[in-house]
Amino acid sequence: MADSWPIGDPMEDGSGGLWGALTGIAGAVGKGAGAGFGLGDAGGAVHVPMLDKLGQGVTDMTLSQYPGYGDLWTYDARDGVEVTAAGAVALGVAAVALWFVLFSGGR
Repeated sequence: MADSWPIGDPMEDGSGGLWGALTGIAGAVGKGAGAGFGLGDAGGAVHVPMLDKLGQGVTDMTLSQYPGYGDLWTYDARDGVEVTAAGAVALGVAAVALWFVLFSGGR
């Protein structure tokens, strides 16, 4: 019954069937890795803009639970945390208020 397969007996040594193909591929990958080539070297980096949009949507959904996200500050995986114009004004007002609280003493 194994001889009726179009690929021969996959477990028979030297059959050139499925087992031979798998060992050939494994040997080629192993020799390439030994020579310094990884599997990622063949294709290079692939940039998919749709995945960027999906990732930013997940980030926005996750960070929207924190106060001021989107209005006072934003986050982008490439740029990091960015303070918006309204956020800069809020930071300035908070710094002045802190200055008065700390240094006005009891005067």
